[in-house]
Amino acid sequence: MSMNIHSNLKILVVSNTIPVTPDDPQHAFVRDQAVAIANLGVQVDLVVIRPLLWSFMPGSKWKNPDFGNRPDLEPLNSVIEIPILAVPGRVDLLAWVQAAKLQTRKYRYSLREKQFDAAIVHGEIMGAIFADTFENIDLPFIYVVHGGGDSKSSLNRRGQKVQSICASKASSIVMVGDGIDIPGWIKDRGKVIPNGLTIPRAIKKLEKPSGTLILSIGTLKSGKGIKSNLEAVSILRKKGFDVTYWIVGDGPLRNMLKKTAAHLGIANYTRFYGLIDRNEIGNYIDSCDIFSLPSYPEAFGLAHLEAASMRKPVIACVDTGPAFNLPNEVASLLVPPKDSKSVAEAWERLIENPSLSHKLGENASKIASQFSWDRNAIELVKIIESHGSSLDSFH
Repeated sequence: MSMNIHSNLKILVVSNTIPVTPDDPQHAFVRDQAVAIANLGVQVDLVVIRPLLWSFMPGSKWKNPDFGNRPDLEPLNSVIEIPILAVPGRVDLLAWVQAAKLQTRKYRYSLREKQFDAAIVHGEIMGAIFADTFENIDLPFIYVVHGGGDSKSSLNRRGQKVQSICASKASSIVMVGDGIDIPGWIKDRGKVIPNGLTIPRAIKKLEKPSGTLILSIGTLKSGKGIKSNLEAVSILRKKGFDVTYWIVGDGPLRNMLKKTAAHLGIANYTRFYGLIDRNEIGNYIDSCDIFSLPSYPEAFGLAHLEAASMRKPVIACVDTGPAFNLPNEVASLLVPPKDSKSVAEAWERLIENPSLSHKLGENASKIASQFSWDRNAIELVKIIESHGSSLDSFH
């Protein structure tokens, strides 16, 4: 429901992707945030950078995305697709950014014509691509930091350079959580505004295996802690515990993780579901007994909060976003990174102490209820409006 209290404000939101379909779970937070801002009465246009290569990939949803006829995007003024032809970022991140910058310059005139008051940019890569364009049209922008980003990738120095370009040119910096591993000078300039949470709902009862069901939801990539979970399954099964592990998500390590499960002798007790529709997430969380995602680093931990909202005990890593959001022994059990033994011990505690599991789930649910996209949107708009209607002092 639109509150129409900021009807004179025009904001541009920039991201490298949004859900291609209403039920697509990938980057749903971008859509949810933009819609929440629009529901305040703000005029919101959403720009999506789309590498042309995506359109030619087999089975890609990006071949014919129809953003103009999406009820979930209806509150937005428009969705602007900007296709670019560039080498993959993993080949050469700086070259990718430079190529994208050249190809987005032609949009300067049309963006200037729309007379936006400010832009909200998700991630350092988008910020680095659009920084010069925004400077050219005198458009201040908020850089939203979701994590260490490409500064922690194998590219390292190039990733740090991209992050530095974005942060130095941003008018303001917002961090989605306290547990973000970024340079101190960026963190000192930043303000923490937690992401919101769309609470999942169970709409279908799934057939659950016997014993204790462990669940994780996330991209199957380095740092997500899936290998630690697999090793923990092996540890507990050798001790006689009837434990099964469901893994929701896909990513570059899927095949390797399947091989790890086979090597550990737990393939029959492990199930890889791949990507699922967003409206199915609640079904899987509802079915599990323990949500375990000992990911590190983890800036915010949306999946952890989704599980918490459904009263599930959560396992997360120390010194991460989830650790700040869900305090240890109060609303979660925290473990060191890459420590499968500690993960197994945490599971064992919950299995043998149902009252502890219940207490953590109840407390976590109360905390999760405090995270809303409405609150996130209001705080972002406050940053923009605090600098005056002309935004001359935004920088």
